[in-house]
Amino acid sequence: MVSKIETEEAFEACLENKSNFIIITDSSNPMKIHKADCPFIKPEYFQEKVMDNECKNGEYYCCTSLNEAIEYALNKLNKEDVDIEDLKCKECLGNDQKL
Repeated sequence: MVSKIETEEAFEACLENKSNFIIITDSSNPMKIHKADCPFIKPEYFQEKVMDNECKNGEYYCCTSLNEAIEYALNKLNKEDVDIEDLKCKECLGNDQKL
């Protein structure tokens, strides 16, 4: 199940399980999927985007599988011509990760 992360507690809970995935939407950057332990997932980024800016420029979502994250992202983008590799964070998922 994909759940929107709306509180610091929910963000921390998602990060606690290192096998979780985080989807980040952004109005000025492409949507990205990260592992919960990705070095690009930082509390201060969450604080700014979700808490301080009230999700005006993007949102955070938590889910338990990469396939689920990809399916959710493709549905949210509502595009058929999206390269799945472009959705994945190059740092934590790279192009060699298996679905």
